[in-house]
Amino acid sequence: MKKSASRCLPLSVAFICASAVWLCPAALGQPAILAVVNSASYEAELAPGCWMTIFGVRLAPGVATAPAPEPLPTTLLGVRVTLDGLPVPLTYASDVQTLNSCG
Repeated sequence: MKKSASRCLPLSVAFICASAVWLCPAALGQPAILAVVNSASYEAELAPGCWMTIFGVRLAPGVATAPAPEPLPTTLLGVRVTLDGLPVPLTYASDVQTLNSCG
């Protein structure tokens, strides 16, 4: 999926595993990201291999959990999160939260 300013919301975050997060939900109004945090500590500091949670509004058109077993999908309900242009695995997506790998 090619990044488009009208479909993706860039979020510049100072953390080790990426310089930017792109959240690209399909067929939704513009999402609003409120926070990107480490899923274990809920702190803003992220590192390679961690899991991150993105909190916001209008992130997905419903609720979905990735089916087991792995590999985890990189798209849930049309929501795709990329780090430095590469899609990351998602385990959960809803209108207010995503849970995904930090690369």
